[in-house]
Amino acid sequence: MKSTTFPVRVGLLGLGVLSQRSLLKHLSLPDAKDKIQLVAVCDIDRERARLTAEKYSVPEHYASLESMLSCSSIDAVLVCTPIPLHHENALMALQANKHVYIQKTVATSLESAKEIFLEAEHRGIIVVASPLQMLNPARQLAKKILSENTIGPIYWSICTTNGGHDTENERLGNESLSEIDPSWYYKSGGGPLYDMTVYAIDALVGLFGPVRHVSALSGKRVPIRYWKGKEINVEIDDNTLLLLDFGESQFALVNGSNAHQSKRVGWGELSVFGALGALEIYSENPAEPNLASVVEVVGDKTHYIRDFGPYLPESHLNICDPHTFADIMYFADCVAATTRPISNASQTCHVVEIIEKGILAASTGQIQMINTVISETK
Repeated sequence: MKSTTFPVRVGLLGLGVLSQRSLLKHLSLPDAKDKIQLVAVCDIDRERARLTAEKYSVPEHYASLESMLSCSSIDAVLVCTPIPLHHENALMALQANKHVYIQKTVATSLESAKEIFLEAEHRGIIVVASPLQMLNPARQLAKKILSENTIGPIYWSICTTNGGHDTENERLGNESLSEIDPSWYYKSGGGPLYDMTVYAIDALVGLFGPVRHVSALSGKRVPIRYWKGKEINVEIDDNTLLLLDFGESQFALVNGSNAHQSKRVGWGELSVFGALGALEIYSENPAEPNLASVVEVVGDKTHYIRDFGPYLPESHLNICDPHTFADIMYFADCVAATTRPISNASQTCHVVEIIEKGILAASTGQIQMINTVISETK
């Protein structure tokens, strides 16, 4: 397997909202630089690439992945482009013998996801794909509590993921670093399922194991969106409910929509209902709802997480999207130690199949069987 040493030399591909709002800020801190050296940034918007490199003192900037792969001496590529481009971008980087981190969701089809991991396996290269929900200590604790039968046999669970992208502050500026068009999100390969519901599915699979069947209701509730006066025709479903069957009559309900999140049911909060009790997993910080920090056994004991482990030192907790930074630091460890990630290829592909079959279930009105299984990490 291809190996390297710290700091891992990386190129950041895709300089949209995620990179501008959080990743570049995280990677600029001294403790991040111990593990990751940001050598190059790349975006199809040449001016955005240039200004980003200038703002964060990155040595190299490129307007195409081909140029970055051929000209830069990087060890790895961080793929943070729109979801429909992940498959093409990841394969290109792998074929250039670069380790690859991929933002969620890894691909828009099971076939494409498998192709990425098969290429990496063939070349002995590390691929880590977000989200790694079970890196989070709160979810690890919740899994332990559930395994001890604390709340008895589990009946069902629920997790909500609402929101959209056209009103984000990072898109409403007047120059290339802050005027970032969200149109891709409302086109084929975008939408709430791939962009948000994937978090809920990955967490549920991490807690309970593989899904056996999926059924769904899905549709387009708001057909036209607006961004800075520009009309965006919504091509994807923006309102989906998935019903997951884990076998033995254990179910979970997850949603993905462009609705506003409620106050009582927070983004990504996960409730588990058992025969003897219930368990809640949620964040104390409304601004970072995916950074689960509380595990509450309803009516019994509440656990507050203060230590987020080696991938989230305190200096990063007040920067947006700390969970994504944790995934990337874990990726750096996997690359340096040439170890396979906890969320291995089989689990990542399983999550993609659930989304793909959920879309099929909604369009056909028929329950779909999930064929992938989750193997142990080697």
